[in-house]
Amino acid sequence: MKRLDQTKIQQLKEAFLRAIDLAGNVHRLHLNTQVSEASLNRYRSGRQDIVNAPFFTLLQIFPDIELRYFPPDPPEDDAMLEERMVKMFRDLSKEERIKCLTLIAAQFPDRVKPALKKNSAK
Repeated sequence: MKRLDQTKIQQLKEAFLRAIDLAGNVHRLHLNTQVSEASLNRYRSGRQDIVNAPFFTLLQIFPDIELRYFPPDPPEDDAMLEERMVKMFRDLSKEERIKCLTLIAAQFPDRVKPALKKNSAK
């Protein structure tokens, strides 16, 4: 198993023990989560590994858990982003381009007006 996986497994085990501590004891954790006290005791004692707990059980024990199913998309560099924006803009009709620029101007009035003044002075 990868080192990262081992780290996550250790974090889960530590979080489970912390959940017991925060609840006060296994019985109180059972009352708070509706996970059977017998299951919680098996996980705590190591007779059953918390890593093998059903996903629903983990959701009951850790209701605030957040999962990331896939790594985030890599950020686009400015050139790639600009290229995509220009392509999208060029694909618009003349009316859509005017509407797009109007929306942008409304969202960023302090940035658009100086640019318009520079262009109109030419």
